[in-house]
Amino acid sequence: MNRWAFRNSVFFLVFIAIFFSSYAMIRAERFGGLSSLIGFGCLHDSVCFGSLNSHVLPKGAAIFPTGGYDGQFYYYVAAGLYGHQDILDLSSALREEPGPGRIFVDSLGFRLPRIGFPLLSGWLFLFGARALALGMPLLLLLSHLLSSWFLFRMRPSAGWLYGLNPVSLLSYGLNLAEPLAMSLAVSASIALIRPAGLPGSMRNAFRWWSSILALLLALISKETMFVVGFALGWFFLLFAWKRTVAMANRIKQVMGPTGAVHSAGAEGQKDRTGAVAGLYAMASYWALPVWILISGLLALLWYYHAGFFSGESAAGKMQLPFTGLLDFLQSGNGLSGGRGLLALGIFWMAFLSLYFVLHSILPMRTDVFSRSDRDRKKRAAGIGRRTGTTLLERRLVFPGLALNLLLISFASAEEYWLTFANIVRLFAPAFLLMSFLRQRWLFRVSAGWTILISFLLWWNDFRHLM
Repeated sequence: MNRWAFRNSVFFLVFIAIFFSSYAMIRAERFGGLSSLIGFGCLHDSVCFGSLNSHVLPKGAAIFPTGGYDGQFYYYVAAGLYGHQDILDLSSALREEPGPGRIFVDSLGFRLPRIGFPLLSGWLFLFGARALALGMPLLLLLSHLLSSWFLFRMRPSAGWLYGLNPVSLLSYGLNLAEPLAMSLAVSASIALIRPAGLPGSMRNAFRWWSSILALLLALISKETMFVVGFALGWFFLLFAWKRTVAMANRIKQVMGPTGAVHSAGAEGQKDRTGAVAGLYAMASYWALPVWILISGLLALLWYYHAGFFSGESAAGKMQLPFTGLLDFLQSGNGLSGGRGLLALGIFWMAFLSLYFVLHSILPMRTDVFSRSDRDRKKRAAGIGRRTGTTLLERRLVFPGLALNLLLISFASAEEYWLTFANIVRLFAPAFLLMSFLRQRWLFRVSAGWTILISFLLWWNDFRHLM
């Protein structure tokens, strides 16, 4: 196929839409209709959320006899929020009669903190249960297509890597919040990182504030997006510090005794005005890191209020680093499948982190072959070919990957590595951040790993229809 096709935005969007939609159709064919994407479940002679919440389910909904999956709880919370019903945990089922006015979930500490997806999709319940059941996966698909298009406009290859990432694909088929959370985080990152969106560009105030709101929604949609939020905060913190130091040196030159100071008259007034303007500029540089910090603190307060940090929540299940990975490798089960590829991905993420550390410490030959000042400026900005690493890679991708690696290392509870669906979702920040890699060989290896997992995931469902 002509390489031009891969740079065509229409072909890109159509391909991603067909790839994701076909995956949904395959799962719907396997498990009994489009409602199966939600993952309603019922364990006979045990917990049966399908029966407890039958009054909010669409007619003829597919109910898995194996208990279903987490996507059903996003549906229940959304229906509870917009259906004016009390959301109760499973222990309350022993005291409260199931029926209209009450919705039961397995744990409030698990489900309520991740409220972003139910908040943005729950209004569909006003049009009926079927509208919500069909609309939630549709919202996930549309948000993924939109964010993929944003990345494609920035750099086509980045759009392909992110657009075909396995976390969004799997989560779309299971009605999980990751595609929406990642889309919000991607949109916020692109809008803030673009030069026109940097602090001090007050002309872009709407884009700035909408990006902060998108980041906040991403954080309360899925807790793994705190990794992306931290990376963004670190990136703009270093940016603000560098520009503050540069501006302080300029002010010193204007106001210092060695500079050309004009103590009176128009020239003196001009110097003082310039110094005051410089101080205002210094303050504006710190506005964005501060607001990113505030959005993170607000999200943390919500998680605390909703009980996420209690012993029952995911935050209470962390153990010794890499215990789960070592147990999985020693067992030998699943090494040839998707989980084995994820284990290889951990080593690749560790290599990338070490690579960026070395490039930050050791002097690299990045601009030796530049023929002009313009070329050097383009290389410093990360535009065009480069033998070293860019600031974006060192200050955004590296800290994000390192923190994501730390997060995965603490995923040592047995259920994380028990299934591919549980562990792959922890890699969501990595797949997002790898789309910002600029070095060609690093990007190609990352893209190959990402797309291979996605196609194996698609094939695993497709082969059951043959």
